[in-house]
Amino acid sequence: VGPPGSKRMLFDFRHLGGPRLAGASALERHNERPENTMMVGDFRYDLEAGRAAGTGTVYMDPTGEFPFRDLADICARDFLELKAMISGHLP
Repeated sequence: VGPPGSKRMLFDFRHLGGPRLAGASALERHNERPENTMMVGDFRYDLEAGRAAGTGTVYMDPTGEFPFRDLADICARDFLELKAMISGHLP
């Protein structure tokens, strides 16, 4: 978790009422703006929640198949690949 606006906040939506309920409420609770936040998920509902909350979406699929690619801004097989893709874009 980083300071507001740092794009480093991390939420586990299973503990916030599920992805459909938690996206916007988690942002409100932590006084974050959607444009400063990315939803990282491995299933369609995670990506839909990110879209509904107005955040960017990162789709993690270790198989590399990405069947829900159309809901994602970024697709990565794992966090190492994601880190390589976004390095230089974070403060």
